[in-house]
Amino acid sequence: MLERSSIYIITEEDEIFRLEINLETQQEITKAFEKEKDEYLKLEPVKFDGIYKLESDEVFYIQDFDMQENIKEAIKFEAGVEKAKISNLNLKAIMLGKYDKKKDEYNIVFQNFRKSQYITSLGKFNLIYDKDTFVLDKRDGISILDSIDCLYVNNKLLFKSFFYTKGIFDLTKYYREATDCEVKTFISDEKIDFGSEENEKNFLTTANATIRKLIASLNDSGVLRKYNIEQIRNKAKKFKIDMQVKNNKILIPNDTVKIKEMLRFLNDDIYRGVLSDVEFVSNSKQKRISKF
Repeated sequence: MLERSSIYIITEEDEIFRLEINLETQQEITKAFEKEKDEYLKLEPVKFDGIYKLESDEVFYIQDFDMQENIKEAIKFEAGVEKAKISNLNLKAIMLGKYDKKKDEYNIVFQNFRKSQYITSLGKFNLIYDKDTFVLDKRDGISILDSIDCLYVNNKLLFKSFFYTKGIFDLTKYYREATDCEVKTFISDEKIDFGSEENEKNFLTTANATIRKLIASLNDSGVLRKYNIEQIRNKAKKFKIDMQVKNNKILIPNDTVKIKEMLRFLNDDIYRGVLSDVEFVSNSKQKRISKF
């Protein structure tokens, strides 16, 4: 599907340019990216929620992803895309893609552009091996990896690395991190106690992305509204969670690792193996659906 696709660059300013390359180079790159795309499509899709950690045979997906119109336009009307110049190389991503007019369907692959992919003579000597001799090459350019970081097909975005994909697209509307206001609401919840105002301030300033995602999930689930302190404490005892209760409130520990453990427990992210009776931390909030 990517055969004869042009190679595009997306700049940090979200401008799109077309790389002028020879046929052999174009064929090598499209072949590698087509292979990567096929591998992505073999993986088990998991709906992206910002918390789940993928297994090796899985891939995140965002259904009905709001793809940028300028990207669609570039793929649809590639002849009208301006050629890249060395002055345009403030890169964010490499892109290849095709538009199927009959199906009104896009197949687009993206590679996050790392700073290490710049080839520059500024401040260094690039030596190229040629005919038993290393020759100084003063030309500037870029290198392209033989891998992709995300794929857009059938209005769906597929990706394995949240870090590299968010370097290309703004994904914030597809997952929730608790805002400062929501964290403050959690801190002041009638069933939560931090022991002191100093601990509350420290929690607010040090709550990282993982903790904020767990708080957002906890807020959305309404667990603290559904169960009383006695019910929560009894469940914690079964899982040997060191939950301290003070004045009928859950005392949140100061240690970051213990805070995450506590929030995962409150989020139903700790479970016991059916056969082994061993306790695990769940990667997924997906409910099991029985086929019988």
